[in-house]
Amino acid sequence: MPTVFGRGARTKERTGFLRRLGEGLALPVAALPAAGLLLRVGQEDLLGGVSVLAPAAAMVSAVGGAVLGYLPLLFAVGAVFGLQRDRDPHAAMAAITAYLAISHACLDLNPLPADRLGTLPVSNRTEL
Repeated sequence: MPTVFGRGARTKERTGFLRRLGEGLALPVAALPAAGLLLRVGQEDLLGGVSVLAPAAAMVSAVGGAVLGYLPLLFAVGAVFGLQRDRDPHAAMAAITAYLAISHACLDLNPLPADRLGTLPVSNRTEL
């Protein structure tokens, strides 16, 4: 018997969908603390400041930066794996392909030159 809140088969389907999506997104989230620690440990005021360990610290920091740099790709693959019931690797390849296609299309359509990508936009508005 349906109720006001829609408890029934459709609610179980929605709950199952959200549970699977949450499980898929949990893996990239679990990688965040490790990536943050690696990035921090390699900085110059920790291991990077020791001259003997500077090359190793740069490598450790680069590994943490790589994980954080490819975080959108990790989330795309995690979401696809979470939504797939049979964990098909073809779906992961499709997610990677879609992410790369969309990100490169956005970069191609971006009106900013490459040297201004990391800067804040300049507003022509004057504040009152």
